[in-house]
Amino acid sequence: MSIMNTGESVMVKLDDHKMAVQGGDLPGLYNTIQFHLHWGNGSSSPGSEHTVDGKRYSMELHILNVHSKYNGNLSVALAANDSTGLAALAFFIEGTNEQNKTKSWDILTSFLTNISSSGKNTSDIMNKTSMDSLLEGVNRTKYYRYRGSITIPNCNEAVIWTVFKDPIKVSQDLINRFSTTTFFKVSPSVLITNNFRGVQPLNGRVVTSQEVPSSVATPAISIITVLLLTSLCWL
Repeated sequence: MSIMNTGESVMVKLDDHKMAVQGGDLPGLYNTIQFHLHWGNGSSSPGSEHTVDGKRYSMELHILNVHSKYNGNLSVALAANDSTGLAALAFFIEGTNEQNKTKSWDILTSFLTNISSSGKNTSDIMNKTSMDSLLEGVNRTKYYRYRGSITIPNCNEAVIWTVFKDPIKVSQDLINRFSTTTFFKVSPSVLITNNFRGVQPLNGRVVTSQEVPSSVATPAISIITVLLLTSLCWL
């Protein structure tokens, strides 16, 4: 529906009446309300909020979904103190020199010059790209899962996190556009860089994944259990 510089990130607002997600062992249907991004300071700098075996990727994309019982109302879902109220889908973004695979990201980042200042937005993005094209190359049956919080204050513990294992490959030049085009709300002269939350302690949380065959080394996560081997589906 629109793309906006929030003063902390770049957020794309989605029509929750037209987009939803379910499957992959999520407890019900979730309406998709927006996606936003976290990044470092250029394609060669770490910027993701999650890490795998200590590795931090250049960027991370978060698709935020609200359980259908809350009718797409984020505030109500957060106030309900419901640990399953939100479902966040996290995708790592990795820089590449392959230009021909990132057309959709070229389209998305072309709007950044129109929203360089905090609070700026534009609605002229309809029918220009699709969610599926932005997630090209990601196997949606392979992911990590845990229950946690949103990553901005008040950090409500109301989120089922799904972190996909396959990174999205995006041209390094396009990744660089985020940290060289958009500005923080605190000052028009300060570019938005390193807008990611640091890695937090597990605090007893269990991180799950698909079962790993005995012939394959177990990844460095807390506990490996079996999840439903079904993909998350857009509706």
